[in-house]
Amino acid sequence: MEGIETLKADTTLDKFNPIRQLSKNLPPYLQSMNEVDKEINLKFIESMNKKITFLKNPRTLPAHLTTKTEKLAEKSPFRLVPETVTFTEYEEGGVYEIPITITNVAGILRRIQAIPPATEYFSIGQITYPDKEKGEIAPGMSATILVRFHAVSLAEYDDEFLIKTEQDPIVVPLRARREPPNLTLVEVMDCGTIWIGDRVDISFRCQNVGGSAGFKFFHENEELDAAPGDEILMSGPFTIFPLQFYLATGQFIDVLVSFQPKDEGVLENKIILACDNQTSQFYTLKGFGAALDISVSKIDDKPLNFKENPLNSIWFNETHPNSDASRDIYVSNLSALPVAYHWSTYVFNDTNITLEAHNNHYSITPIQGILDPGSTNQFKITFRPASFQPFNEYADLFVDNIPLPALKYISPSLKESPLLSEIAGQFLGSNAKFPSIPYLQFELHGKGSLCELEFDPVYYVFPHNLLLGQSYRAEIKLKNKSQGSVNFKLINLPERTSESVTTAVNISEGQIDGNSEISLDFTWITNTLGSQVGVYQCSVSNGFPIYFQIQSNTIGPEISLESSNCDFGIIKCKEKSISNFTIKNESGIPAHVTIGHENFHKYTNSSEQSIIISPNYKEIAPYDTLKVSIEILSNKVDTIEEIIKIAVKNGEARYINIFAEVQKPVVSLDCYEFKLGQLAAGIESKPKTVTLINYGNLDTTFKWVIPLTEAHDFKISPSSGEIKASSKVTCEFTMIPFNGGNLDEIWVCEVEGLDSPLGILTTGDVKGLEISYIPADDNNLNTLASLTSSKQKSILPPSLYNASDRQSYLSSMTLSAAQPDQHLKVIDFGYSNIGDSKSIKFIIKNSSGLRTTFDLKMDNYEPGLSQEEVLAQIKAKEAKALQFESPKDASPRKIKFTSSTKFQTKNTTKRPDSREKLPPLLSDAHEQLNKFSTKEGETFTATKQLEKSKKFYLSNNKGLAFVCEPKSGVIDAHSEVIVTVTMYNDICGRFEDILVSSVKGLKPHRIPIRSRIKGSPLVLAPNQLGVNYKVDPPILSLGTLLSSGQPLSKKIKLYNSGPKDIWLDWKIFNYKDLAAREDGIFKISLVPTTIQYSADDEKIDLFDVKFQVTEPAEKPSPFSISPKEAIISGRKETIFTISFTSEIEEMHEAVILAHPKIVEEEDTVLGELGINLQAKTILPWLHVDKVQRADGFYYLAFDGYSAGGPNGIKDIGLSNITSAILSFTILIENGPFMIVQAKSSAPIYLQDYEGGAVADKVEQLKLKKTSSNLPITEQKYTLAPEDNLQVFIKFLKPNLNDIDAWPLASRSSIGGSFLIRFSNGHEQRLKLEARLYRPKIIINSEQSDEFKKLIEQDFGIVNIQFSKKLSLFLSNVSPVDAKWRLNYVQYPKKKNTGWKTMTKQEKEDDTILDDPEVFQFSISEGVLKGPSVPLKYTPTGPALPQALNQDLEKLPLQIQILFKPKLDKLYKSMFKIITEGGPDLDFVLKGRGSYLEEYDR
Repeated sequence: MEGIETLKADTTLDKFNPIRQLSKNLPPYLQSMNEVDKEINLKFIESMNKKITFLKNPRTLPAHLTTKTEKLAEKSPFRLVPETVTFTEYEEGGVYEIPITITNVAGILRRIQAIPPATEYFSIGQITYPDKEKGEIAPGMSATILVRFHAVSLAEYDDEFLIKTEQDPIVVPLRARREPPNLTLVEVMDCGTIWIGDRVDISFRCQNVGGSAGFKFFHENEELDAAPGDEILMSGPFTIFPLQFYLATGQFIDVLVSFQPKDEGVLENKIILACDNQTSQFYTLKGFGAALDISVSKIDDKPLNFKENPLNSIWFNETHPNSDASRDIYVSNLSALPVAYHWSTYVFNDTNITLEAHNNHYSITPIQGILDPGSTNQFKITFRPASFQPFNEYADLFVDNIPLPALKYISPSLKESPLLSEIAGQFLGSNAKFPSIPYLQFELHGKGSLCELEFDPVYYVFPHNLLLGQSYRAEIKLKNKSQGSVNFKLINLPERTSESVTTAVNISEGQIDGNSEISLDFTWITNTLGSQVGVYQCSVSNGFPIYFQIQSNTIGPEISLESSNCDFGIIKCKEKSISNFTIKNESGIPAHVTIGHENFHKYTNSSEQSIIISPNYKEIAPYDTLKVSIEILSNKVDTIEEIIKIAVKNGEARYINIFAEVQKPVVSLDCYEFKLGQLAAGIESKPKTVTLINYGNLDTTFKWVIPLTEAHDFKISPSSGEIKASSKVTCEFTMIPFNGGNLDEIWVCEVEGLDSPLGILTTGDVKGLEISYIPADDNNLNTLASLTSSKQKSILPPSLYNASDRQSYLSSMTLSAAQPDQHLKVIDFGYSNIGDSKSIKFIIKNSSGLRTTFDLKMDNYEPGLSQEEVLAQIKAKEAKALQFESPKDASPRKIKFTSSTKFQTKNTTKRPDSREKLPPLLSDAHEQLNKFSTKEGETFTATKQLEKSKKFYLSNNKGLAFVCEPKSGVIDAHSEVIVTVTMYNDICGRFEDILVSSVKGLKPHRIPIRSRIKGSPLVLAPNQLGVNYKVDPPILSLGTLLSSGQPLSKKIKLYNSGPKDIWLDWKIFNYKDLAAREDGIFKISLVPTTIQYSADDEKIDLFDVKFQVTEPAEKPSPFSISPKEAIISGRKETIFTISFTSEIEEMHEAVILAHPKIVEEEDTVLGELGINLQAKTILPWLHVDKVQRADGFYYLAFDGYSAGGPNGIKDIGLSNITSAILSFTILIENGPFMIVQAKSSAPIYLQDYEGGAVADKVEQLKLKKTSSNLPITEQKYTLAPEDNLQVFIKFLKPNLNDIDAWPLASRSSIGGSFLIRFSNGHEQRLKLEARLYRPKIIINSEQSDEFKKLIEQDFGIVNIQFSKKLSLFLSNVSPVDAKWRLNYVQYPKKKNTGWKTMTKQEKEDDTILDDPEVFQFSISEGVLKGPSVPLKYTPTGPALPQALNQDLEKLPLQIQILFKPKLDKLYKSMFKIITEGGPDLDFVLKGRGSYLEEYDR
């Protein structure tokens, strides 16, 4: 591949982690090589494999630096070229040189001295002076210093060296910089999802966009690294190639990763990509191993647990051949990958093996396809038998291209399959990567049944006689009772068919579909008389043959009569009577009939009677009828009897008898004169009876002729009717005279059939009666009251008077009329408000001496119930309520449950029906016992009683009722009655009616009534939540809600108190728009009035002045109502929904106006209905129980310890201090935090609870629906004002090994945010802060509280025969417990080229002996509690130091170190304190051994 240089396999990068074999007697920290030594040794080994190229670094100064570096220093007499020494291109293990030219720019001779660099990577080489003998630099002359750089690795290095002059020294910076590499390789190499046992190769492009470098892959566990010479790295199921490579700038390489899983699930491995510049990075290899998991979840509609109850056999019901029976199975793919499949159906035969194709009787659809992951697929198995026998076959579901290790479930039959035992034969006949596997195997069992055909009817008999030579047709149904199609063949059997019969069928053979039928038309012709028969045989495929028989009877022409008698019965004289009879031709040929003899068609017995027959001769078509009429007319009473012959040509004759009795009606009265005696005008006489007697045998009718006259009224019942023969009819009559004088009147009765009418004469003497109607005013009412009080309370009625008293009573009657100006002309209620009752009184005055009765009734608006009926119902309800009230002195009564109570568990026997019922829990019985005594209470009682009465009166469903009190009664002679007319209404408009006063003895008197009712029956239903009824119009407050939130809806009820349907539409006007209105408010118009009833002298208003409000145009409003239009039925409620939403935060006010109209009366104007709407919108905000910091945010802080520490759960309180209901969801927006619990003081809203998976689980376990059972994240919460929500948040500590997430410092922090998302989209955030603590150990001594840098502890000079002890103290400055251990680290030494260039420290390090065995520690590992108390304390006062309550476990740990030298050498060793989960600490111990005795102590 172009641009790629692949390194040869070597062991250069394989020796990063050598294992040093040490003596088992050494301390634990010396048993293994420390990390620093490992790193140094690896770098040393790597540098040995790199070639040193001295030609890469230039030996002369680049041209672009000459001008810049020739600038003279202002204070120094020397000029340096270059001023800074920089090494750029270098390889590991190489040594490079750059010369520095030092020019003396002063005027005198100068000397210099070069001080070598401090690090081992830079050194001073040869110094060349102009004068090689003296080493002096003359003016203008230059000296050259050669600077060397030893690249032990490709890392970056910084140093400097000093040039001492006679003036100020010159510092020369030294730098080694190489461009670092930058790879584009993704950190997570995802190989996707494959089957277990399969392999996928994926390449990942890796390009170096930085500096050139070499790379090599290592396993996270060094024990699993590739062996020397390998070119691949295997990490579990992953294989990486190439193992190592080199990329120059801009070059790229494809890293090939092979993934072959052996386990199911997500597989992740960490690998390390090491660079030759001593840097490395972790990469993740990721893949998913999928296992095949296919099972049958349901068959037809029955769920199936395939794991516990495998489905092996599928049975089908018996099915007819060529018909289908199907069953559905549902196969679920629970695998993570799609599965290709195909079905195979076959007939298993273990006796004969043949290559011939078998006829399968089972089919499966779909036959092949792909099962998507997590899907359930429906398969239809169809059974179609070819004959009536059992069919046992097999069906296998093959999964294609699936490796065997991926099978999660192996059936017993599959275990015995050669696929699992014979590996060599697996790929026989297959071009796929893996063989197809019969994963699911089923046995299919079905049976074919016999086919059945059936004739309908099973045999056929012609329903009538047949004629010779005529062709007839019979339609027969041939039904297939089988499910599939059936072949048939019809054959006539001559041996079983009559010889004179010719028959055929339209369909002799064919096929009938399943569950269907065909029609067969049989033709039939007979040539002989009598009975004939024909037989057919029907052959049935896959069934038994059936037979069909046809029978008939042949006759000649034939007629029939409906009846052989024609009886006219009794007929009236001189009246024609006609009777008809029908002749029917029963044959299929024409029939010639003759009625009577030749002259009989006009036969006459005498001049006074005649018999006419029409027609007398006729040809009747086949199966036709002939209607014959016989007319008889007789002018005398006689008896007629005749026999008429009906002759049929070539057929049998028929006869008919004629009979008639001719008579006249005979009717008379039992009485012809009635004397009625004395009568009173307007008073009905006593009933009289007269009888009509019919002496004849004929029924007849009668009718009384009543003349129209105003003098009297004659009533007879019945006034007309029918008198049966030889019967009587009694008629009762009364008479009401209206005028006084003698009565002499004849009443005529007309009787049908009589030559002259009948009549009766009535005579008598009539006395008069006078009634007047007077408007009631105060004077009339007072006079009437005085007259009533002065009368005797009990007088005899006129009917009980003796003869002399009665004569004087009749004589005292007068016929004088009332004054015209006092008569009541009209009852006008004027204007009234809807629902208000109004009463008007008038007087009925009897000016005569007769006592009479009256009855008042309305033409149109009669009340539903009379006043007496209303009072009776009210008293009945009061009595029912009072029966449950106990007397005051009665003892408490125990209430027992009846047998119907659900708590009854014993003795469920029904009680008798006569058992006393329990009293209602709530009743108004106390109002009947304890009447209100105050004026207000009496007013309340009266109003309540009025409402009850009004409800009964308006049950006429007309919206208006006029109630008269009294409605009827008696008016004594010379007396008056006060009548109160009360109007009840629940509808508005103009109304007119007639009050009809029926006074016994007079004609009905009609008085017009008028009323004008204002207002509207449409009202706002009372006692609705949120509605203020105390103001007009009412106010509906929707409360406070969120701007831009979900629409808030409230329902209002409107009640139609009237009986008629009302249509209305709504309009909404904003108060802001109404305030800015500039047009006119009212429009005045004149409307003509229409009056149906009026008095003669009444002044009528021609016009009404109408003030109409001009409504402004409707503008968009945040309020809306639904439905906008509606029809409210009479005395019904309708619910309207008012919705509100707004994006502006303010107080919203509007008025909603309804324009009602009566559906049946478009012109009727109803009062408008208005409601004030109020709503306030705010921004959502929750109060947090935390202190707000200076940045304006609320914080919730956590502490995370690398080991132990708090549980990481804290709570935060959210309170709703607004006046609105807040709905919101909570979630962690970012950061390693999660919500573990939320507790709310508000009740849970069921509409947010129902329908979820958690709700189903709660319902299944029958738990209470509380907030603790709800999902925690993304759960909707609703807080009413003053409610709160307590949220518990847990901090998820990051991985300790992830340095990026948890820096290697004693204290760091991680941030996050807690998001509150309100229902209107507004968000509120809280800051989450986690303080991360790692253990940190410092070293204290009695002289120093802490080692600031890598310092040394010097034991001084000790005789080799003795030892010296030194104490150090370890302190843990963090709150985390520190688990530490001591480890030896090889002391680092610098490589120097010359003694002169070495510093004092370097010279000392060059002579040391690094032997850690001379230093012995009292303790090398342990756990240090934190934070440790300070080692030293300062006194708290001028007196003695105060005792401190110290935690003994947190005291600094003292470590005693024993130095015992072996030789007369300088010992220096480095040790490292490795802290688990925290930064490490290095320190150096040194001491010198001596043989001198002066160092014995």
